[in-house]
Amino acid sequence: MKKPSHQILITRFLWIISGFLALGTFLDAVANAISLITLPIALFGTALIVVSLFSVQFYLSRNPLSWVANGSSVKISKLNLGLVLPCLGMLVLLWIPPIFNDGSKSQSTQLSVPCVNGSGSGGWMYEDLPTHYFPLGLITVNEWPLRSIPDHPMYDTNASWSTYGTCIIIPAKYP
Repeated sequence: MKKPSHQILITRFLWIISGFLALGTFLDAVANAISLITLPIALFGTALIVVSLFSVQFYLSRNPLSWVANGSSVKISKLNLGLVLPCLGMLVLLWIPPIFNDGSKSQSTQLSVPCVNGSGSGGWMYEDLPTHYFPLGLITVNEWPLRSIPDHPMYDTNASWSTYGTCIIIPAKYP
């Protein structure tokens, strides 16, 4: 029996969505690795993964693991590719940032600054930011409790409607 056209369209659409999500997950993993992993972390992670793999392999060679599959018992005495290849993927991801790092010292990408929101069209405002932080992206605002507001560096007694906080920002483009 031939598949109906709506089934073919839905199936192809789901495959497209799957590809979109797979690439997005990969790019997100690489972006996170680039922002978090340094050479010492890559070295430590590599050592940890390799030592763990060899330790598990050595243990299994001495003490095979009993496993029941499809009603029959088998002994697992070595790691198969299904367990080793994900570790290889972790190693590749660990080494992407150190390999592709251009060696330049990057300035801090996050900055925590006092800010105020006057409830106008300008949104949260900051003072004395480094010039390389413009244009910037606002990550979050930690609003100050009411009892602490008079101690805020940007406190204005004539602007009782304003909200005060500490803004966590990043530059939109790195220098």
